[in-house]
Amino acid sequence: MKNLILLILLLIVIIGCSDKSTNNDNNNVTIPDNIFPMKVGNEWTYIQKHMNGKQRPYDVRIIKDTIVNSEKWYQMEIRVTEDIEGLGDWGPDLFSNIVTYEEPLYRYFVQRKDGIYLGGYKDEHIWVEFLYFYFFDDSNINSVFRFTGQLSITYNNTEHKAYIFKCIPSYGKDTCIYYLIPNIGILKYEAINDSIVYGVFDITSYIIK
Repeated sequence: MKNLILLILLLIVIIGCSDKSTNNDNNNVTIPDNIFPMKVGNEWTYIQKHMNGKQRPYDVRIIKDTIVNSEKWYQMEIRVTEDIEGLGDWGPDLFSNIVTYEEPLYRYFVQRKDGIYLGGYKDEHIWVEFLYFYFFDDSNINSVFRFTGQLSITYNNTEHKAYIFKCIPSYGKDTCIYYLIPNIGILKYEAINDSIVYGVFDITSYIIK
């Protein structure tokens, strides 16, 4: 039941993330196959920063792969690695769900030609999947985050070309942005409300097999 509720919440986000625009220049950009490296053993460590100045460590790692409908999916474990109490609402997590120290989140991902999909089991028997990172800038597709351009970012004293995936809401004022770099994955994630950044994930280290 819990998995079903989380998937429903994500689907609500999908419905809310669209507008009327399409950028043909962005649609001419080829997204690299290694934009989000998927292999068992890959790990990413982040610092989650709240607008109140508080911070906490946050880990993502690929723990196994599995075949679903003749296709290989990768399961990620998403975990808060330090028990910090009394800090209140942290805001959105890295994949739009609530993650606590006591209870990590598990999600499945696969990359296809049109984007990266997120999946999971409903009631442990029914497989549910939907587009998460859409590789084109077309709001007619109900994707959560669509490709909206590129940006040069310096990380570890090296300049990288980041691919930006943005959720542009059709209502409200929340905008969420991912910055992905080939051979690394998610470098940064921002949650913005009415031009105020109220939640950030910054990568601190990673292991790519």
